[in-house]
Amino acid sequence: MIHVSSQRPDVLNYVRTAFAPECEVSIVPDWDEFVSNLPNADCSVLVISLPPQTQELLLIADMLAIKDDKRSLSSMSSMSSMSSMSSIPLLIVDDHGLLEECLAGRSLRTLSQSVLDRNLSLAVLADAVPQESARAALEFAANRVRADANLPYLLRRALLHLLRPESDVHTVEQIAAIAECNAATLRKHWRRHVSHGSTLKSFVNAVLLIRARSRKTLGLSWNDVARESDRQTHHLRAFAKSCGLPWPRRNEQPRWLQITRWFRQRAGVLFAGTAQ
Repeated sequence: MIHVSSQRPDVLNYVRTAFAPECEVSIVPDWDEFVSNLPNADCSVLVISLPPQTQELLLIADMLAIKDDKRSLSSMSSMSSMSSMSSIPLLIVDDHGLLEECLAGRSLRTLSQSVLDRNLSLAVLADAVPQESARAALEFAANRVRADANLPYLLRRALLHLLRPESDVHTVEQIAAIAECNAATLRKHWRRHVSHGSTLKSFVNAVLLIRARSRKTLGLSWNDVARESDRQTHHLRAFAKSCGLPWPRRNEQPRWLQITRWFRQRAGVLFAGTAQ
């Protein structure tokens, strides 16, 4: 489910055209409803096309300040169930720079292109939704790993490095080297403390698949993305197949959202963290 919100009905209808017909899109003009449903969406898109009200501005500021201080929004009743905004897939479309003017000096995670003036911007938005969903899925898994008291230190250290979006490790042996132990030790820890019928290698492969999508931007080929991970595109397809998931082709948006949803659910099962 993709949730889209804006203060202007014409913008809501226009943004809806960015998504494939197969995508389930919910138009949520009400601000409180949009905020309360953030944790339940595969990705949420907030289009700022009118100057925000003060209360909305403060909440948006907290949403966007996640990279620097990852502040909790627990003080706001509508957001009390969230423990980390960084794992919420959220895109802010700052139409005509309105939000940038209001929040000058902040580091914003936004799409600065105008969705009203250029058709290309719709393509950028359409591509950014599965990318943001994948980024947030990695952060969600990392939050679960951090909060899982059952994990040995070496395994936690290795997994957290693996789950970094910018990480370039892609094998069990490489994450073992990061943790300064051997691969056999990590596999043993996985079998004893995680498992659920899975292997450490299968989890590494799933992370590589999600990480690849988090790096895929409009105009960048899958071969380019695969090479960054020292892999070929057919390896990524094989990872998806091994997880029982269809490799996204023409119907990319809903299939990638399906894959990232599966990954979040899997991470929730594997790691007994309390982060959401």
